[in-house]
Amino acid sequence: MVKRLSAEIPSSETVLVDSNVLIYLHTNFPLESKHEDKRYVYSKAIGSLLKNNITLITTILNVAEVFGYIERKAFEIYKIKNDLDDSFFKKNFRKLPKQREFVHKEILQAYNEISHFYIFRDATYKQKWMDQFAFTYLQHQYDPSDFIMVSIAEREEITEIITDDKDFYDNSKFTIYTY
Repeated sequence: MVKRLSAEIPSSETVLVDSNVLIYLHTNFPLESKHEDKRYVYSKAIGSLLKNNITLITTILNVAEVFGYIERKAFEIYKIKNDLDDSFFKKNFRKLPKQREFVHKEILQAYNEISHFYIFRDATYKQKWMDQFAFTYLQHQYDPSDFIMVSIAEREEITEIITDDKDFYDNSKFTIYTY
């Protein structure tokens, strides 16, 4: 079941939060104007959940996705500002001390915020989950990281997920809260 956060917020004691929501809330890069409302709605919902002592869970893979997003956005902005073409790679960008320091500062800020408000769940690629992913691939629309997140939710009996990812919408085991 899919519910709009603008109308209702989760009521379970524990809620799983996906990486796209973490990106909206805990990165400083400008969003496309169509996403600014999402940042507000997700922020209001997460704030309300924290106020009501709801436990917010995310996975290590979700945090890694946030870090990857930060570096990717900084790289894209650097290329645009410096009129660089596709022959300038991310590996070149990583060698620039000032840019490395900037990305490090952004990652630390995001990490400090996320680790303050959310409990991390280990999300290693276990063979059991990869077997299940491979053999049930036609029955879902997840990438491996989302599949692991769903597996963690099932294992921990978490039934409510906050996400902006439509791949979760068809899973009847969960109530999905979204923008």
